[in-house]
Amino acid sequence: MGKINEKASREERRRVYVQCRPVFSGENAHECRGKKIIALVEESDSLHPLLREIGKDKVLQTIQGLLDKGIFGSELRAKVEFPELFPPSPHHDAERHTSELSTARSTAEALSETPPHSDKERGSAAGSEAGNKSVMDTSVEPEPRTRSKSQEKVEEDRLSIRYPSLYPAYLLYQAQHLIVNKAQQVLEECCFDFATVSMPGLLQEKKWECAAAAELTDWTSMFLKGKSRWPGLPKELGEEGRELLLEVASIRHTAVHRLPTTAKGVCRLLESAVKFAQILGDDTRADQLDKLRTELSSKIKAMELNKNTLEDTLASELQAIQEQRKGLDEKEARLIQAMLQDDMDNKALIGQSLEESVRKTFNKHGGDDQEEGEDDEKENEDDKEESDDDKKESEDDREDNGTEDGRKEEGEDGKEDDGTEDGRKEEDGRKEEGEEEVAAIGRKPDAGAEEAGFKEGGRVESGKVEDVDGA
Repeated sequence: MGKINEKASREERRRVYVQCRPVFSGENAHECRGKKIIALVEESDSLHPLLREIGKDKVLQTIQGLLDKGIFGSELRAKVEFPELFPPSPHHDAERHTSELSTARSTAEALSETPPHSDKERGSAAGSEAGNKSVMDTSVEPEPRTRSKSQEKVEEDRLSIRYPSLYPAYLLYQAQHLIVNKAQQVLEECCFDFATVSMPGLLQEKKWECAAAAELTDWTSMFLKGKSRWPGLPKELGEEGRELLLEVASIRHTAVHRLPTTAKGVCRLLESAVKFAQILGDDTRADQLDKLRTELSSKIKAMELNKNTLEDTLASELQAIQEQRKGLDEKEARLIQAMLQDDMDNKALIGQSLEESVRKTFNKHGGDDQEEGEDDEKENEDDKEESDDDKKESEDDREDNGTEDGRKEEGEDGKEDDGTEDGRKEEDGRKEEGEEEVAAIGRKPDAGAEEAGFKEGGRVESGKVEDVDGA
């Protein structure tokens, strides 16, 4: 198990690092081999799901490889190995810092509103708000980091999505209470041992026979009176050490009043406890408190790393969902627009159909009437034309009648002329007949001559008839 198992994927190695870091921190990050690794893994219930998913052998080999490369013990090496776990995010750093300050401020307000239990406590309680403000102000402002354009784009996308923050980070209250109570107890022992050597008159005056006889705030109240009252008091605990004493008093308030405090807030309380023990000259207890602080700090980093991973994973998944939602919104808009357009087209089609129906229904009778009117007009025009033709014909007839009348008159005149001529001819014939009769009488022709004369007369007379008919 001298190198990272190649069979473990990068994602699996990253998961092993994130989930195992709380276990392999502090001394376990450097001095851990073989059976101890197996024991720590098997004792950690939180790692059992990881063992089932990836496999026990693969997890153990991966842990050993990470330990050999010093990744568990060095955050710098961890950043090189897993840079995606430490994305530069000034906005998130500032946001988390603001969240920490807000929570610390709420804690300070709660402490300032807590009534003291005795006159001795009033002095320290009165300054608790200032002490907690001092604790809040000890946090370091996040330094600006250089980011690539792609990282800025990712950050912008993340900022556009709102989701519950996992910050500020809190410990389980049971763990917090245990740590703060232990720190209070250790500091009370430090104060009693210091007073036994440097301030025996105080113990006799207060009749404090053991460390449990006085609370931590009792000691801080005494120390706040300075060297003028207690010559054996270290100069660091005089007026110059006022802020530190108020911070130490906050340890007692947090423990007694059960105030939930952020993980970093608990770590700062331990830092103040370490410094206080060092000033009192109790190096043994100072080292114990510092070891506890180091362990807590390591666990906080592991917890924050896990929170960052969870938030980043959620942000990525939510970003994917947002892109899908954007596509779905666009599709929804297209579908709605298509529906509205289809409805408009159908409305136009129905409207055209109804217009045609109206024209067919109501313009049919009107059309017949119009056609009848047109026919009447046409008939009137035809009648007019016929009347004109009739007039023309009548005029023609009149002209023809006039001509016929003329012809009739001419005929009548002709007839009259013919009659006159016939009359003349008859008269002439009669005269001739008379003359012939006279002549005949005078000559007294014979019978043969009479017969011949009769025949000629007959032909002549016949010729006359023929001439008349011909006329």
